Amino acid sequence: MPLANVLKWIWWRFSGYGYFYGMLFGLIGSTIKLFVFPDIVDIYFFPIILVFSTIGCIIGTYIKPLENREAVKEFYKTTRPWGLWSPIRREVMTEDPNFKMNRDFSRDTFNVLVGIVWQMAQVVIPIYFMIRKNMEALIWSLILIVSTWILKRFWWDRLKEADEDWSAISSTSQLTKVKKEIV
Repeated sequence: MPLANVLKWIWWRFSGYGYFYGMLFGLIGSTIKLFVFPDIVDIYFFPIILVFSTIGCIIGTYIKPLENREAVKEFYKTTRPWGLWSPIRREVMTEDPNFKMNRDFSRDTFNVLVGIVWQMAQVVIPIYFMIRKNMEALIWSLILIVSTWILKRFWWDRLKEADEDWSAISSTSQLTKVKKEIV
């Protein structure tokens, strides 16, 4: 089931049907585990549920043709995701040669990983505080401070640059649309 939440961002062809069937097949897999294999520890059965979910994602994605390719292209132009987007990227770049794809994969991945630690720290600090594990609470508080500083430096401070880049991309994209409408 987590696969559907990843595929929706990295695979251009993934659709709502793929998402729905991926979730449905994952739920079917976990229900089978619950009633047929109740003695197996859940974590050991997770790879099988993931396979069920993957099959559902693929079946659901290809069960119907892509309904609105223009909406997918607009999503790509707006969010500039990384991943398996080559056919859409080619079409967008053919329509708008000034379009610039996202080249910040490494930085974004780093920020996501630090963000996961940052969010985890916010969860565990009050837990450690409540169960009176003061040293652990202190350590995670330091981790929270350091990860906050890292996110500020490598994510927050660069949002203005990202906004300027997006504005430039958006305005050139709008300019290209206007030129095509005039011609």
